[in-house]
Amino acid sequence: SAALDDLGLAYLQMKSIAQARGAYQAASKLDPDKPETLTGLGLVAQKTGDLSEAARQYSRAVEIRPSDVVYILLQRALEESGDPAEANIAYQHAVSISQNLNEAERNVAQLLAP
Repeated sequence: SAALDDLGLAYLQMKSIAQARGAYQAASKLDPDKPETLTGLGLVAQKTGDLSEAARQYSRAVEIRPSDVVYILLQRALEESGDPAEANIAYQHAVSISQNLNEAERNVAQLLAP
């Protein structure tokens, strides 16, 4: 499933959202609880405007393996969907575990770039 996750990320970087979704869905069938796959599915959902699905996937990912980047992605999805209180909680989790918050913020900006 790692190759499918890599393929999904490559498709996201090329702005090929449908192909990215397909790669991440295939990866999910092989390993439904892999944080990288869940994060990829969250990115696809967020880029297509399905913020509740994005938040659900990011939440599952950080339950399995906490990550500053994924907490910030969760924060952005919650913020965009109009839930500032939960967004703030997610961001505080990112702050509490991050080794380098600026780098995490840059990674999120790259992942969410239109």
